[in-house]
Amino acid sequence: MDQFKILFAGLANAGKTSMILTLKRQFSDLSDIKPTKGIERSELDILGFKILTWDLGGQDIYREEYKKKEAIIFSETEIFYYVIDIQDTESYDEALQYFKEIVEIYKLVDAKNIPYFVICFNKMDPNLIVDYSKQIEKLSAEFAKILEGIEYKIFKTSIYNLQSLIEAFSWGISKFLPKQSELELILKRFLKDFPTVNSVNLLEKHSMFLIQAYRDEPSHKFFNLLKEGIISIIENLGTQLTLLTFDINQIYKLYVEKLTILQRDYYFLFMGKDIDFNAVQESLINKYYSKIQEVVQRES
Repeated sequence: MDQFKILFAGLANAGKTSMILTLKRQFSDLSDIKPTKGIERSELDILGFKILTWDLGGQDIYREEYKKKEAIIFSETEIFYYVIDIQDTESYDEALQYFKEIVEIYKLVDAKNIPYFVICFNKMDPNLIVDYSKQIEKLSAEFAKILEGIEYKIFKTSIYNLQSLIEAFSWGISKFLPKQSELELILKRFLKDFPTVNSVNLLEKHSMFLIQAYRDEPSHKFFNLLKEGIISIIENLGTQLTLLTFDINQIYKLYVEKLTILQRDYYFLFMGKDIDFNAVQESLINKYYSKIQEVVQRES
């Protein structure tokens, strides 16, 4: 099995460990989180690939240790997640300085293989009273300067908004998983074959929106509004879910079907209006599911 390395870093109390636990659905552990001492490693298995997550403790003493072991810690990183507590305005300068140091380390360790960077403005909790839009604008400009010439993306995240974490994580892993581009092409062909479908997604068993395709930007935005509810339905039904269709409103309908490939559950979703479900289902069974299965099962 191929394996890939993802690093999570940031100052102490930025919320890195909470994010990882939420992504892994270990909600019961959130109430007893202690500061990360040094590095905590864990694993995820996605599309048959082993994803190694490294959670770097953010206290000063550990950050100095990382610099001494830079070749071991920062080498061979696929995605680097940098987490900032957006509510801790007094820590912004320190967080930016630490990030600059990390980017310089990557340039020294292996300038030809710098990872993709994902910046998470974290603790953007729902119903947050304070408006941090000006701070986010200024921070975004600073990150753009530091990361000039390097591919990155910024997300606003919160453990109380599961969709925000899944969006950030899914974007990251989609940048390096070898099978992602092939599966994405399959979904785009599906949209082309069925003009009344406006969005199609393939989910992994942990409800990661691994592969996504949308007919246009309004369709993407509309589906994003529904994601958290869809995740909740899928996870609540668990093994009982095999095939599900329901009305989103008077216009749009959603279809969800479970696929089991190599003893692992995936979920194929599509949404649209005036859909001939019988015709779509026939095409899925006779054409698309076999193509998806072939890609997922293929040795890398």
